Amino acid sequence: MPVYALLGDPDGTNAGQCSAYAAEQINIILARATERQESTPPLEAVMDQLVAPIMYRILFRPDGLGEAHLRTLIDRAATAGGQEG
Repeated sequence: MPVYALLGDPDGTNAGQCSAYAAEQINIILARATERQESTPPLEAVMDQLVAPIMYRILFRPDGLGEAHLRTLIDRAATAGGQEG
């Protein structure tokens, strides 16, 4: 498969919008956890450890993306990059 097939659109606008939307939603979730005085991982840790693997699996390898795998990703994200909060 040619590399350009993975690029989406040439200037990255669509990918950037998708990433910004996901980050916005994660920020809302983290803010709510912080309001409850819960520890939260940094946004980039959640994006790298949770969102990116889920998106990859949805797009390229959906088999095995079950609850157990998601819980593992959540646990990794929760402990990645230290805790804030």
